[in-house]
Amino acid sequence: MHVDTVMDAELRRLRRRRPEVAGTVLGGRDGMLISSDLPTTDATHLAALAAVSFGVGHQVAHTVRGGGFRESWCTRPPAP
Repeated sequence: MHVDTVMDAELRRLRRRRPEVAGTVLGGRDGMLISSDLPTTDATHLAALAAVSFGVGHQVAHTVRGGGFRESWCTRPPAP
């Protein structure tokens, strides 16, 4: 099975398990888009921003000697 097909299937399973998830973006640490179910432009920008967020978090953890930094994620508040 092709890697893209596997990733797309996993993103669909995530969305079924968590209906409050509005969209998913998977990006590499280098900021490159791996997979997404959002419009391409948004997904590309979000993958890059996520990599920056991860890099800053990693640097903060290193600077304060607080242990390793493993994860960065964000949520959007529910619509009013």
